[in-house]
Amino acid sequence: DQTVSAADLIAALDEQNSSSLSALEAALGGTNIAMSGLISGADTALGLTVANQLTEINLTAFDVLAATLTTVLEDRTMGLDLSFGLGGLVSLDTTLSTNSAPAHSGWIALGETGTQLSRSAVTIQSDIELDASTLSGLGASVEVAEIHIPLYTEIAGATATLDEIGCQRSTPNALAARFLTAPTPLNPANGTAVAALYLGQFTSGMPDAGTADPSALDFADFVDINLVISVPLAADIRIDGITIQARSHVTVGTSQTETITFTHRDVADGDTVRSFGSAEMLTTAVTSLLSSENTEIRISPDDTSLISTLAAPIVADALAALPAEVAAALVAPVDAVLDETLSTLGLELGSGELTLTGHHCELIRLVR
Repeated sequence: DQTVSAADLIAALDEQNSSSLSALEAALGGTNIAMSGLISGADTALGLTVANQLTEINLTAFDVLAATLTTVLEDRTMGLDLSFGLGGLVSLDTTLSTNSAPAHSGWIALGETGTQLSRSAVTIQSDIELDASTLSGLGASVEVAEIHIPLYTEIAGATATLDEIGCQRSTPNALAARFLTAPTPLNPANGTAVAALYLGQFTSGMPDAGTADPSALDFADFVDINLVISVPLAADIRIDGITIQARSHVTVGTSQTETITFTHRDVADGDTVRSFGSAEMLTTAVTSLLSSENTEIRISPDDTSLISTLAAPIVADALAALPAEVAAALVAPVDAVLDETLSTLGLELGSGELTLTGHHCELIRLVR
């Protein structure tokens, strides 16, 4: 139940005073850390059971550092400096928003049946600018000046609940522990999706993780075009700076409660790490997000006055051709940007990893 300073925690990890963690200590400054965010117990009445278990559990320094950083970064919004060598990518601005895991959920938990571990949801805002040459085929009179893709990726948190502990070692394959695992829910409008992708902008700015509401998604600037209209025996007519806006939203996957089981043989062999969830969903999600079925496209209301009677048919043809062009040309670079971003952050859609750090069965004692 104690709160300690980051400096004290790092000093405990760096017993040799090697200064190898001095940069991390400086970055965390005077941050205070709740120990329950690192190691939590489901029931304070466990008494000596907890003391006995603590003597049998070994944690690496990395475990403690990962738990510390996760605790410190919860309920934060921060800009990320990411740079990728991807073809066609002009610039990328990325912002990450996290929220708190449910109360009493540490990185490691000691407890009995019903004990739950949770990791927070995150929202990633990616402002992607692509080379104008990525889009073509909008008509001979249309020049693409800029491609801007405002993208939000919301990823559900992971939850693992201890469902059953087995103490009967009749056979090596007898149950030692069983966990129920599933992503935590996103906005109710997204049902049981493990992630959601949004193209557009939210009326109130970047939403906190786990709060993105599809009904609050508005159109955002997407593609800027210039029109060059040839006029026989006269100078070309040029209309610059027409902005096309877009809006789209898709959900990714359906969360299904899965079961992770450890046998007594697994515990004895040290085979105690399990991954759960679903993967390989992102490309399909990006394809769906940028499809003509889901993407709404319009001319910016601020630019409608620029379109003359002569230019109206050209703009109409460009708008008609844009959905197919977007689906053919933008899926690959957008997918690559998201893949690299998630990989750099160590995130996956709808997945988690669970480690059983110890298995303890209390002996029955008769007392008076």
